[in-house]
Amino acid sequence: MVWRGVVGETVMAEARGIECAGDVLAETLTVVRASCDANLVRAARAFDARLEEVSEQLERERSALRYDALHDQLTGLPNRTLLYDRLIQACAGAERNGRPFAVLLVDLDGFKAINDSLGHRCGDLVLHDAAARLIGALRESDTLADSAGTSSWRC
Repeated sequence: MVWRGVVGETVMAEARGIECAGDVLAETLTVVRASCDANLVRAARAFDARLEEVSEQLERERSALRYDALHDQLTGLPNRTLLYDRLIQACAGAERNGRPFAVLLVDLDGFKAINDSLGHRCGDLVLHDAAARLIGALRESDTLADSAGTSSWRC
């Protein structure tokens, strides 16, 4: 609105300088106001579109950070933090519903020897392949997690 006022005042000052007819000035001011308003609306729409775009990008980045914070980088499996959260939920559900749940610990025998003799790249491939095979055997409601280095845990 300030811009429209400044432009209108400038037009009126110029019109006085050239002794413009009143009806021509009135019509010019109407056109100038409409033009300024249209530009303001265009600018507001562009701002809103950019704000929505940035908000969506921010949400994607937040989601990626949340995923990275709760999953193992190599296997994509839930990490210890997410595993503990799921165990706490399972314990609470078991107490509430009186229904047990099970935890199965899988250890890869000889894994250290693979890493030592064939290298970490090969060890990473073994972990990735083992995770993929185990994921294929689970139900959607099950949790498979990378709990490397996890100490004993109790409900």
